Amino acid sequence: MGVATDDRPSPERQAYAAELRGVLERAVLALPEGYRLVFMLRDIEGMDTVETAESLEISEKAVKTRLHRARTLLRKELYSQMAETTDTLFQFAGARCDRVTSGVLTRISHNFSVDNSRHSVRPADCSANFISNVR
Repeated sequence: MGVATDDRPSPERQAYAAELRGVLERAVLALPEGYRLVFMLRDIEGMDTVETAESLEISEKAVKTRLHRARTLLRKELYSQMAETTDTLFQFAGARCDRVTSGVLTRISHNFSVDNSRHSVRPADCSANFISNVR
């Protein structure tokens, strides 16, 4: 009997998607109306330049310009929101720092041995370690 798989996203993934959707919706809603309309018709509804121009009764050039400006404003808004959180990404402190430091020291102790009589560090069969790590 085959293993049943659940194709539904995990609750964590659903929460992430909802949060991201909210951020994007707020950014789009903050656009000036002329830019927002063009962005919605072109990028959300999938209309081409000609259809969008006809729907809004503006030139194709105006559609292209507004779409470019809308995307630029959205990019700036999203980057500014990301900047508020990027300083906390991958923080190297606490348990993470301890875990990484422990891992590094363990690898060092396996790859090097200390010659106490000369107070120097020498590689412990580096070629064998290199070959085993490559495989």
